[in-house]
Amino acid sequence: MLTIQQAGMEILGDNPRYLYFFCGTEYGVKNKYIDHLSTLFNSVVEVDSLDELFSSFNKKRLISMSNTLYICRYDFDFLKKLYVNKVKKQEGCCVVAVYEDEKSFSKLNKVFPENVVRFDAVSDRFVLKYLSNDFPDIDERYLNLVAVSCTGGYGQAKIVCSQLNHIRNSLSSIEDERLLSLVGLDNKLTEQAMMKYAAARNFSGVMKVVDSFEGDVSNLINGMCHVAIELDKAMDSRSPTEYSKYVKFWSREDVYNFFDQAYTQTLSMRSALSTDSYSVMVYLASLLRFNKIPSVEQMSCPM
Repeated sequence: MLTIQQAGMEILGDNPRYLYFFCGTEYGVKNKYIDHLSTLFNSVVEVDSLDELFSSFNKKRLISMSNTLYICRYDFDFLKKLYVNKVKKQEGCCVVAVYEDEKSFSKLNKVFPENVVRFDAVSDRFVLKYLSNDFPDIDERYLNLVAVSCTGGYGQAKIVCSQLNHIRNSLSSIEDERLLSLVGLDNKLTEQAMMKYAAARNFSGVMKVVDSFEGDVSNLINGMCHVAIELDKAMDSRSPTEYSKYVKFWSREDVYNFFDQAYTQTLSMRSALSTDSYSVMVYLASLLRFNKIPSVEQMSCPM
């Protein structure tokens, strides 16, 4: 499998190979690479069938098919029977096949590992790098703010920055929270944002969400349990997940202890042993500041 970076070096370096299978859910980077590829060829043609396209490469034509980018999206019939010789190469052409689901990726990667690119879970730093190239006139501080605030990856971040580009000369006069609200990224109110902060072991970020949360704070406690579950799955996953980039901040023992702490607090809330949701969230958030997350037993020991 090719990494996004390897494919990027080839494509953005104007030296693409003849065939790519773009898999995964990060549509923004996919589109960026396809947009750049379209500038390298005289023609861009959308096709419905890869089998028909590759068959046509073997036929003699009056009009040359060279210097053409062919794009095929979600051709699942092609996946029914895969073998290396099924793919034909046309000199001077490039074929990009686009898929999203895990099953398609697994099938293609077994047969065409040198042509498969997986677009999933790009890091904030990766998003910032592309935004800096796309919007050189926007101060990097605001690009970084968008990169870390967008949960939809590079595609969403690029749309947001396109909006900001129209008011780039006025950005310094707008507070960050107001700015995020203007572009639909008022993430201080979302449980999902709190979970990302917790996964990054960012105490201040978690408390920022808690202090401004307008819903039932007890729902955030459940979110803490889900953080541990997602981290545990990311540690075992062979493929990148939304939480893979946070695994480096955690040991397996930390994940287990944090889940136990959050689950214990959830049970206490349900049994009415504790009714102060805010205090519970402060307690759970404070655990993130420990070098090693203490167990429930350790925190219940008398001093």
